[in-house]
Amino acid sequence: MKEKIIVIKVTKYSDHHLIVTGITPQGSKKSFLAPAALKSKKRFGGGVLEPTHFIDIQYSEPKSEGLLPILKEAQIIEGFEKLRQNYDRLEAAFEVLKHTDRVAQEELDDNEFLFRLLGHALKALQSCTSPHSVLSHFEIKILSSIGVLELDESLKKILSFRFDENIIINETTLSAEAQRHLAASKREYLNY
Repeated sequence: MKEKIIVIKVTKYSDHHLIVTGITPQGSKKSFLAPAALKSKKRFGGGVLEPTHFIDIQYSEPKSEGLLPILKEAQIIEGFEKLRQNYDRLEAAFEVLKHTDRVAQEELDDNEFLFRLLGHALKALQSCTSPHSVLSHFEIKILSSIGVLELDESLKKILSFRFDENIIINETTLSAEAQRHLAASKREYLNY
């Protein structure tokens, strides 16, 4: 079978295997077992399974229920290489991935918005002037999308902007009430 995913998390499993978790274009979080991924240069060479990479994968369904699908091959579609040229951008990208992992749900195929939100945030982070503002913008959008952020006029205004518009989000951009709501929602839903 084939699928496209943005890799949001990679976990070492035994000595040579990896568990790769990604989000599909439909917004579903899926995990795959990549056997011998730490040894295989042919199937998974060049860091193809790195978090932030948008990849095209081939996998097989597990033979028994409760097991992960087996990742056979992967090729990079978009590597977001510029993220790795700046520590602050990469750090913000990893926070975006962590938030996506917390919010995305396994096998739920009706959240295309989350996939697009993640892709746009990663793309904007590659060339932004303020990675912290893009991260804050992402947090506002993701918390709003799951319906847990009370929106005042300052937050509604921020939601109308795209990530690539490089808006600066700080205490002068948000009302005091919006700052309190945002901080409380981040603590409760994003583990801040």
